[in-house]
Amino acid sequence: MVDGWPISVQHRCILCILIDDNILGITQTDSEKAVVFTLSILYRFTKDPYGVFALILTSTREFTYQLSEHLQTLSSSLNMQYILIIGRMDMIGQARALQRPHIVVINFEKN
Repeated sequence: MVDGWPISVQHRCILCILIDDNILGITQTDSEKAVVFTLSILYRFTKDPYGVFALILTSTREFTYQLSEHLQTLSSSLNMQYILIIGRMDMIGQARALQRPHIVVINFEKN
């Protein structure tokens, strides 16, 4: 958002989200994508909030953390749980967290 107004990809995709249409968007920054991506998932989550709802694959840690921030901010009132699966992090802790998430974000960046 710029000065409270959605930027172009957000503006073009929000109506598609509301009418349950599929979205394919190309943006210059990950942040632009992350907002639209997150809003789409959360909108559909509000309709049927049971079970694993979404699996998100990310190619960079930076984008993984950006998505996490958007999920946390935009889902704070939805009682939605998500987990980040990131290489070289605590595998046991991540495995335990996989018991009840609605959204699983997996980072597959090669390092």
